[in-house]
Amino acid sequence: MKELVEIGLIQALFNFANIWLTLVLWVCILIGGLIQYVLLKKCTSWAKWVFAGVLGISAIICEVLSHIITGWDLLGVLIIYGGIFVTLIGVIISTGIYHVKNKEK
Repeated sequence: MKELVEIGLIQALFNFANIWLTLVLWVCILIGGLIQYVLLKKCTSWAKWVFAGVLGISAIICEVLSHIITGWDLLGVLIIYGGIFVTLIGVIISTGIYHVKNKEK
């Protein structure tokens, strides 16, 4: 996680100087949120969390790999880790919205 902050993932979400990077990250958030929202509405109890679980396990694997791999090869791992992380952010936001929306009913 520290590596993502060091390479500027959080700043890239609001970096309008490089609009393409910002758009790609926000699209990843939207895709993750949309997939999780559809799963929450349509799937059975255990299948609702498969997507979030796969993303969580992938994030843990990338975290471990970011401590093992050195040099320029680390850049590829961090790019994948960043994509997984922002997609997981979308899943968390979507899950929160779903549960708040269903509590009101």
